[in-house]
Amino acid sequence: MTTIYSARWVVPLSLPPIEDGAVAIEADRIVGVDQRLQVANAYPRARAAHFDHAVILPGLINVHSHLELTSMRGFLENEESDFFSWLRKLTMARLARMTPDDLYVSAAWGACEAVRAGITCVGDASDSGLTSMRALQDLGLRGIVFQESFDAAREDRRFTTRAVHSLCSAARADC
Repeated sequence: MTTIYSARWVVPLSLPPIEDGAVAIEADRIVGVDQRLQVANAYPRARAAHFDHAVILPGLINVHSHLELTSMRGFLENEESDFFSWLRKLTMARLARMTPDDLYVSAAWGACEAVRAGITCVGDASDSGLTSMRALQDLGLRGIVFQESFDAAREDRRFTTRAVHSLCSAARADC
């Protein structure tokens, strides 16, 4: 079944903004983008949903998230000016206090917040990659989950972040 979503503006990636535009969707695929009348004529049996004073645009991408840490919001603020103190407190709290269920709930909470903000794809840095991927899949997000490591042994105390292991969700190719 085709559904047509229309709004005052549609902002596609490959075309200029379309006033009084519409997007036709079949299953999980976009099958038409144009002015509302043209899309309605092309899909006369489609269900329609119109959003008067809205803009329809492609989903946003957050290229660096930490979904499993969502529940720690506010917990680490006193250490924000000292990265190593922040990292130590984070690591101790995560290892000593967060169960696998806690990590999933935190990641799902972060994924819910992403969806509410219009984010449809994330690059998530996680110590529990399978848990974060499950939260992404359960909430219908696309993403790449990777593990982040730090090289803090250098004498000048600068460190390098590098992805050391990549885990991809099933829908990664659509990002």
